[in-house]
Amino acid sequence: MQRSTCVAGWLMPIARITCLVCFALLALATVPGLPGSGCGPAQAAPVAVFPISELEPGQRGVALTAFEGSRPDSFAIEIVGLLERSGPKSHVVLLKALDPRVVATGIVQGMSGSPVYVGGRLVGAMAFAYTGALEPIGGATPFEEMQRELEPLFVQGAADHGRRQGAAWEPPVLDPFPHGRANWRRAWDTALASRTGRPAVGAGLAPLALPLAAGTALTAPLTETPATWAGLGLQPVPAGVVAQAGGQAGEEQLANEPLDPGDAFAIDLIRGDMAAAAIGTVTWREGARVLGLGHPFLTASPIELPVSRATIHTIIPTRSVSFKVGAPGAEVGALVADREAGVAVELGRRAPRIPFRLTLRNGARQEAQEVFDFTVADHEILTPVLLAAAARAAVSGSEYTLGAATLAAELDVTLGDGRHLRRADFLRTLDPGQAAVEALAPVAYLAATALAPFAVRAVALELTLHPELYATEVAEVRLPRGQVRPGERLRATVVLRHQMGRDESVHEVDLQIPPQVRGERLVVLAGSPLAFYEWDRERAPEKYRPREFDDLLRFLERYPSEEHLLVRLYGPSRGAVHEGREFASLPLSKWEALVDATSGGKTQPVGGLLLDEVQIPTGRVVLGGVSVAVDVER
Repeated sequence: MQRSTCVAGWLMPIARITCLVCFALLALATVPGLPGSGCGPAQAAPVAVFPISELEPGQRGVALTAFEGSRPDSFAIEIVGLLERSGPKSHVVLLKALDPRVVATGIVQGMSGSPVYVGGRLVGAMAFAYTGALEPIGGATPFEEMQRELEPLFVQGAADHGRRQGAAWEPPVLDPFPHGRANWRRAWDTALASRTGRPAVGAGLAPLALPLAAGTALTAPLTETPATWAGLGLQPVPAGVVAQAGGQAGEEQLANEPLDPGDAFAIDLIRGDMAAAAIGTVTWREGARVLGLGHPFLTASPIELPVSRATIHTIIPTRSVSFKVGAPGAEVGALVADREAGVAVELGRRAPRIPFRLTLRNGARQEAQEVFDFTVADHEILTPVLLAAAARAAVSGSEYTLGAATLAAELDVTLGDGRHLRRADFLRTLDPGQAAVEALAPVAYLAATALAPFAVRAVALELTLHPELYATEVAEVRLPRGQVRPGERLRATVVLRHQMGRDESVHEVDLQIPPQVRGERLVVLAGSPLAFYEWDRERAPEKYRPREFDDLLRFLERYPSEEHLLVRLYGPSRGAVHEGREFASLPLSKWEALVDATSGGKTQPVGGLLLDEVQIPTGRVVLGGVSVAVDVER
């Protein structure tokens, strides 16, 4: 009898534990989308939504997220309160994680979109965290707001994409011709930083950044502009090898595999020989429609980016905000909407990508070329930055990191209508990776212009690196005499000093004196394109202000590269710029006709007139400039 009592006493705690486990399993079984629940979104069953009006502090529930791998696990949460009207028609649900795993790390980057359930009903998506918080308290976007903002956009997203390809719209404003080649990238970064940004909801409570999973070679180029990526809400982290990439760049087959609530997913930015993708979590799925993140990606419209399943390797705890380390896998659909309340993904839809082929050659050793193939996201904000990061990573990873060098670049950009923008450049540098970025600057111009939709369809860049500086300085301009006759050809001698004075070269240039120019003083200038730029832009600003997309293409193709020696003859005679082209000295009647108001603003007068110009490729980067005056007889 005593033995029976002892056995019964021993079994009672086990029975209680068993009941608690059964109760927990029963509670988890009511969570839509949890693997094994039997009522997940594979049946496309409508999810029950928990109205925020019924939330009370102390209510407990669960959240789903992937701690490891691609499938979710649950962790317990408790409702703390509600931040009402944290934004226009928006609220934030404050909650606290109770699971020891989350207590140890806090709310982590990569949990964005993790669904939160109370009583089996969907409350919202984990989206906010307190920087440096001592307790795992975060914020969720109510699912009611996600539905209201995002569900109507599944149909509208397709129309937006068609409008993006077919009509002009307003991209970020950028002065298209800043001073100097090196400033092209810096100006784009400035415009990008001012275009983006995520305000905090309250003191320290801000949207979770998305881990930007990147190959180790890409991590350094991406972190060189931390302000830019912080403004985009992205945190570059090493991702290692891409999981289940499969196939060549841009040739992956869409996986016939759904994304379920709590699954990790990736917004693909770069694929191919290197990869980068933003990692988030799925909040809700019904059929092919998916909602996630609970906060914006870029708050951009229209948008269409590739989406893949993601694999989480681990979670890295930090003293500020911890983050997931993961990698993109098989492509499953496309991101079609991006709003304050989250993003919408359509499964089975393929988003466009831009192929990018980079060819590297060593000009000294004549080695076999290295070829890198990528695809990058097709987006006017992201594409120029991603191309720059991929090019810098490839060049720096191929023994071209630092050192005096000269880079010959040939760029070929395929446009949506089949035309090509082709440009050759010759750049001296102490940082070949940065020079490769400068060679891609015309793509940033195409992305930033408001003259046409962004319509780049492919980019090819060939770089030949010469491991020494090929530079020359304009030392002197000589004229045979100080006075010439109208209509005469004037021979100018330009002396170039190479390699810090070790040798020189001499170029003879013939300049035509117009016959109608009489009794005036002209100026002969010889120098680099950079030496002319500021003065010439002030003299004839219409040359540097394209009014149509074709004007911009012509400028980007024709603007001289740094290896060209420019020899120009300027005078005070009447002139005009028509559709970006400067006309020679004109009779008064023709000049007045060209600048008449009926020209629609395409023709503008200029002060000093460019009378003649000769461009000489030197095979070196030209530096400086020299001028000399000459008088024309009456």
